[in-house]
Amino acid sequence: MATFLERYQDGGRVALWDDLVALGEGVRHELYYADAAAVAAETMRRARHNVELLIQRLDGMGYRFLTQEINDKNHREALGRLAVEEAADNGRAMAIEFMNNALAGQAAPLENPDVLDRPTKQTARQINKLEKWAGGPLPLSLRAWYEQVGGVSLLGWHSTLHPNADEPAGLPGTCPDPLMIWLLESVLEMVEENDDGDEEGEIRLGLAPDETFKAGEGGGGPYEMVIPNPCADGIFEDGNGRTFVGYLRNLFAWGGFPGWECDKNAPREAIAKLTEGLLPI
Repeated sequence: MATFLERYQDGGRVALWDDLVALGEGVRHELYYADAAAVAAETMRRARHNVELLIQRLDGMGYRFLTQEINDKNHREALGRLAVEEAADNGRAMAIEFMNNALAGQAAPLENPDVLDRPTKQTARQINKLEKWAGGPLPLSLRAWYEQVGGVSLLGWHSTLHPNADEPAGLPGTCPDPLMIWLLESVLEMVEENDDGDEEGEIRLGLAPDETFKAGEGGGGPYEMVIPNPCADGIFEDGNGRTFVGYLRNLFAWGGFPGWECDKNAPREAIAKLTEGLLPI
């Protein structure tokens, strides 16, 4: 009989993850755990490949990644407000010049920790600390994400993919929702500062700001996952009812900007260029 990993590598990825989720807590039985963890690691290695490729492609398309502290709301709002003011007062060329000047001097995106903050020697210790705080484990999927990928932010500006509200593509209600997963250190800090778990230790783990916050429009609560969760995967609470792996699968189908999924004005040509050849997860 084929192992979970062999089934995954043979192409039965969606069905295999469905089977792992169906095992519930049983996925941690000694008969399954090592094999299931290997699938989670391979899934997130593929996710890392896709994230790195998207960052490179966005850079090549002139995408201006927003250098910022991960939780610095004021910086993001001020930058967006000033860009809009420049556009209103001096035209679009001046707005573009402003954004270029504001973002100049940052490291190449793949080497910029504000864009991709890779796992470190501290990652395992931080995961263990988070699990101790929650009184139980992270789902295999989320643990593997932080072990293989880390913190990611595709926040930025592009006149087609992630426009300002005043641009033709930036129609009211357009929230491209670029990929963003807070780095583990920031997640830990938020848990320690705002522990709202119940008596059993349950924590609603904030992992990213919501789509409207990313669009510079205030926003509501963060996208969350509930821990502890001893299962293979858990619901990524972005309003679509998908598991974390399901969220990533859909996100890669939209080139890192899943908010375009329900928008008839989606820039499909640009998204097609981003998604070409991404690894299925």
